[in-house]
Amino acid sequence: ASVDGQHPPRLRLIGEFGLWVDGEVLMPHSVQRVLAFLALARAPVGRLRLSGALWGEASQERADGNLRSTLWRLGRLRARIVERTSDCLAIAPGVQVDIWDLSASADRILAPGSSLHDPTAATHLAWASEILPGWDDQWLVIERERYRQLRLHALERSSERLLDEASRIAIWSARPMP
Repeated sequence: ASVDGQHPPRLRLIGEFGLWVDGEVLMPHSVQRVLAFLALARAPVGRLRLSGALWGEASQERADGNLRSTLWRLGRLRARIVERTSDCLAIAPGVQVDIWDLSASADRILAPGSSLHDPTAATHLAWASEILPGWDDQWLVIERERYRQLRLHALERSSERLLDEASRIAIWSARPMP
């Protein structure tokens, strides 16, 4: 949902972290980690699971306190970024997340029966970098590899389609004129 008729909030996880709500918003690393975890989960996450994953070295009481503090900071924004229920948290509807868009592009390229080369989607995937480089959180390892594999397969399929199109054009243009 947009704020005062402006653009919807945007969350960037590809490359460096970024959050935009009518301009870029600088947030503490703890807030960035919560948003990244929720965005990569793509589904509601239980508060205990979230606090355990992000502050596993702390006592449960301390981890819960860290999560409450982080959510308080997020609540000060003019736009709702996180949707809350009594037990779960998720990225709010209407928030644009770059990894979701890129994954959807890759899924379209890889869809069974899809034979059209989509140069825009392929270009976005080719120029995209890794998820949050420089972050050393253990929970990111699997997500990075999952995204890397999805991206690699989509670029491979796109390249195959582009070669097929080039071959058809070359064969068609090599025909003798009547």
